[in-house]
Amino acid sequence: MTVYGGEATNENTFQNSDTGTRLYLGSYGFYGDPYHRDYTLVPSAFVVRSMGAVFLNNFLFLFASDNETWTTVSKRYNASTSEWLDLTPVPHQATVASTVTICGDEIFLLGGMFVTKESKTDYSSPYIRDAYKYIIARNEWEKIADLPQPVVEAASCSVDNIVYVSGGRDPSNTTAGTNTLYAFDTNACQWLTKPSMVQSRRDHCMEAVENKLYVLGGSNGSRKHEWDWWPHVPMIEIYNLETEQWSSIEPTFSVHGASSFVTGKTINITGGYRKGRWNCSDPNISNDIHALDTAATEKGTKHQYNNMPVKTAYHFCCWPVVQK
Repeated sequence: MTVYGGEATNENTFQNSDTGTRLYLGSYGFYGDPYHRDYTLVPSAFVVRSMGAVFLNNFLFLFASDNETWTTVSKRYNASTSEWLDLTPVPHQATVASTVTICGDEIFLLGGMFVTKESKTDYSSPYIRDAYKYIIARNEWEKIADLPQPVVEAASCSVDNIVYVSGGRDPSNTTAGTNTLYAFDTNACQWLTKPSMVQSRRDHCMEAVENKLYVLGGSNGSRKHEWDWWPHVPMIEIYNLETEQWSSIEPTFSVHGASSFVTGKTINITGGYRKGRWNCSDPNISNDIHALDTAATEKGTKHQYNNMPVKTAYHFCCWPVVQK
């Protein structure tokens, strides 16, 4: 398993601090076997946040904002040579809170919001409908049809030639999520609106296993008190691609800002913010690895691996081990 970037807690930071400062772990990635908790840190030359990343053909593709300059970062990591290569920049500045996925041999970057070094993650910044695909063979970006509505902090995945996008922040209410599901037909080059989820959510995960989409975790709504954390969505929703109907199961975990990947018919969910009360010494960032076995029963079997060596959220993870 490979984990890269995100925001995490450094316990030493909090010993003499009451501000709840978070540090960004874009300067390290780590890989290892979650069954044996055997991890190795690997260095990187830069710090990023609010990133989208995918792993394809032994390359890690990274699209993000630089944590210091808030300019776009487009890079590729070669696992064979342990080298980073600059790619053609993303055509716009909205690499914050975009969603990124692979479909075939192309990478799709969808939505996001415009930010500057001054505004940073001010969620009053404009949300966008822009959608692009990155053509790896030519190192080029190509504009595709705009999303039906602006998308920020959504989740995406693909099945065959269709890219799916679910949820995200509500453009009219920055603390709430949406329950939308959109599908982009890469052959017809058009977006379709699919049946909505039962629960609105943002900062969630979505994975495809066989003919179903699984939507896991996320948050929705606003905090009652400043020290509370965002309300979590209490169910896993499953969309059947053949019947176009939703069903749901109750999870044994509750996180938002997690990252997920699929191994066989098992969905693995790593890190994220746990449900709970915010305080500066423990902001509830998780190092858990949960697993949903979609093949075990109709409802799936949920279990937990050994924890990761660091607590992190809003990170990227994948099963291939990025190493030389």
